[in-house]
Amino acid sequence: EEPKVEIKEEIKNVSFKKPLLLPIGQIHNTYIICQGEDGMYLIDQHAANERINYEKFDKELNSKINVIEPLIPYMINLSTSDVMKLTEERLELLNRIGLEVELFGSNTLKVRKMPLFIKELDEGTYIEELLNQVIFKDKVDLSILRKHVISTMACKASIKAHDKLSIREMEDLINTLFECDNPTCCPHGRPTIIHFSKY
Repeated sequence: EEPKVEIKEEIKNVSFKKPLLLPIGQIHNTYIICQGEDGMYLIDQHAANERINYEKFDKELNSKINVIEPLIPYMINLSTSDVMKLTEERLELLNRIGLEVELFGSNTLKVRKMPLFIKELDEGTYIEELLNQVIFKDKVDLSILRKHVISTMACKASIKAHDKLSIREMEDLINTLFECDNPTCCPHGRPTIIHFSKY
């Protein structure tokens, strides 16, 4: 069962100095154990990778979105009531976040264009999340729409709990995490790192 995505206001780190960390191994293939100069660190591999992906996708959607036309037409069947909720205003919101759709027949949507960056991920998830938000939410706001979709994509694209990682993969994850603007928590507010002092 996929984890429920909750959107919370982010608290930005004022300052955070990267500790020198040496990964030793994993507990339950979920938490990376690291040795530091001032004690031990536990890193939640899923939360850490979510943070990395969240900031990556956030930058993608904040810049000019490069779109592509699907090689194979992507068709979505909807009920008549759902089609009626897709007003021009809501279709324009989809367009501004890189998804251009048109009605094909009476109850089918045809995806004309989608963001280039989702080809390396799960395009179906991206499209369905956007449609669910604009169809089933009474009030649709572009900033909330963006946050929800970015959080969902970051979660689905991330290393999961119980995934076995090599020491090299752990090192790469840690190094990339500390390149983030906000490395100490995931997009939902969970801590990515817990520090145990030598004491």
